[in-house]
Amino acid sequence: MGFFDAIKFPTYTIKYEGGLPDFKPAPGAIQFKEDHAELKIMVGFSRKTVIINPDDIVEVGLNQETYRSAGKAAAGAIVGGLLTGGIGLLAGAALGGKRRKENQLHLVIKYMNQDCEVFISPNNDIPKIYAGLKTLVAKQSVQPVIEKVSSDRTHVDPSSEIEKLYDLLQKGILTQEEFDTKKKLLLGI
Repeated sequence: MGFFDAIKFPTYTIKYEGGLPDFKPAPGAIQFKEDHAELKIMVGFSRKTVIINPDDIVEVGLNQETYRSAGKAAAGAIVGGLLTGGIGLLAGAALGGKRRKENQLHLVIKYMNQDCEVFISPNNDIPKIYAGLKTLVAKQSVQPVIEKVSSDRTHVDPSSEIEKLYDLLQKGILTQEEFDTKKKLLLGI
């Protein structure tokens, strides 16, 4: 069952950098199941698993950072300087380093009754991990604010719910389309 489990539920190798109490930076993996994710971190010669349920995800985001390769810039400067002198040195340095995008995952989860920012080293699978986490976020149960209208009736306050949804939109947990759809449902449109 383990082999077929790996096919059905994608697993991505990561380098855990910190953020959770009692865990030091170590190699690990994240596996997405139907209703949760499993963050597996190496502790000594064993693996410890942290279950991430949809409602445990406080915030998730994806940032792309662009930077220059210093090594390629230096090589370009040397080649440019040798070929054309001082001007070539400057031109080679400017053109020698290619820009590269690094994906950085921003993840905050509830763990041991506190919000913990989980740090994962950038790698090529970060966009896939982000997509898996967004899928889990879509499964979060929105806890409606219920007001007591009378002793035998309750009602959901749409404005409070819309404020909650807007907060999720601002944090990047909901997309604009998801926000609009849920807002229309709450307003009965």
